[in-house]
Amino acid sequence: MQPSLGSGLRGLFSAYMERGQFHLRWKTGKLVLIAKARRPADSQFAYQPIVLLDEVGKFFERVIADRLVGHLARVGPDLADGQFGQFHMGRSTVDSIMSVRALTTGDAVIRGRVVVIANAFNSLPWSCIGAALRHHEVHPTSVA
Repeated sequence: MQPSLGSGLRGLFSAYMERGQFHLRWKTGKLVLIAKARRPADSQFAYQPIVLLDEVGKFFERVIADRLVGHLARVGPDLADGQFGQFHMGRSTVDSIMSVRALTTGDAVIRGRVVVIANAFNSLPWSCIGAALRHHEVHPTSVA
């Protein structure tokens, strides 16, 4: 059973989806430095930086991702077998690391072939992402 959104949050998310917008505050993170044990406080290695994002924005991202995956599963093209993370249930970051490890220790590497791994989302221009969404008929919809 899926949890339901409150009517106020549902209305807010629906409005942003219909306009194709994401609130700027939800994209802005707060940098927090966590002190590392047994490190001098004046050392550049004394702290672990993390960025805290707005919880409503993270929830909205989850709603968008779920809708996008559902649309692609119904209409196609479905997600590639090599897709990991939040877009594939049961395929975690650990699974991704194990897949990379298998690639880098396999026969292709032993035979001297090169293995290239790229993160397309971080390098793909937004115009290409928008064009792909239009091509696959992904339209903003209200949040159910």
